[in-house]
Amino acid sequence: DVLLALAHTRGLAGNPKQELNFLNKLRFRPDLDNDPETGEKIWRRWTELSLADGDLPAVKAQLEDYLTNHPRANWARLTISEVCLRSGDPSEARSALRDGIAYDNDGALRIRLGDICAQQGFVDLARGYYRDALPLTSERKQVEEKLRTLKSANLDDPEEL
Repeated sequence: DVLLALAHTRGLAGNPKQELNFLNKLRFRPDLDNDPETGEKIWRRWTELSLADGDLPAVKAQLEDYLTNHPRANWARLTISEVCLRSGDPSEARSALRDGIAYDNDGALRIRLGDICAQQGFVDLARGYYRDALPLTSERKQVEEKLRTLKSANLDDPEEL
């Protein structure tokens, strides 16, 4: 946490590039294996700064590698999905989320899959993901509202979704 605070101080000093460079070095320290919570914080902050810097391909590639050692890191899957959507590849975005379904204990991946499917007009798929998320999520009311919206939407017009 001390190294993370030091990196953040560099960013607060008006030099986010310097913070990013420092975090880049920290991400691969072997001693982070002994402190996974701090390691995740470092990775999340690196991701946030790299996305702000516009380096979408690097973020996607690095997070895919991160997932090989941290398959339960659903925040990384959600981020990869968003990168794919920004890059215009909703199919790849859905795939990134589906790959983590086995670790989706809070329903977040299923909800995001439902959102993406609904936006693309895949209403039946969206409903299925939302229904699967209901027993897992603490956002039950929001998911129920999404299901009601799908039920009342004009299914011939994906823009209405």
